[in-house]
Amino acid sequence: MYHLLGELKRLNNHVLRRLGSDEVLKAQEEVTGARGYIIGFIVKTTTEGKIVYQRDIEKAFSLRRSSATQTLNSLEKSGLIRRLSEKSDKRLKKIVVTEKGLETHKKVIERLNEIDGELISCLTKEELEIFKVVLEKLKEGLKVD
Repeated sequence: MYHLLGELKRLNNHVLRRLGSDEVLKAQEEVTGARGYIIGFIVKTTTEGKIVYQRDIEKAFSLRRSSATQTLNSLEKSGLIRRLSEKSDKRLKKIVVTEKGLETHKKVIERLNEIDGELISCLTKEELEIFKVVLEKLKEGLKVD
């Protein structure tokens, strides 16, 4: 019997090892895991002209307030974000990515795109199209309300 979950886990382990051993990504140690996703979310959202508050991050990543606070404190301590008081309500702090944060984010995204390209190059165009269809079917099969 074939165990798809086991194979997906093994593939995930290979990807994580590859990312963990990459020198460019290792050099960006402040932006690992959830912190990288959060910076990406802030960059994307602010690029769309929207303001990001802590509650937006809590909602987008299903984080408790304490976890979001801890992560944002870490990002701020690393100099990757700043929290700025809103003029209309001093209790609200908008979150902005610093120049250092933007540069770090750019390096990480460029490297991830390169590694993604390496993975894609392992497949023919036909295999990639089939893979996309299969992934969509699997995601659809696991949808929960």
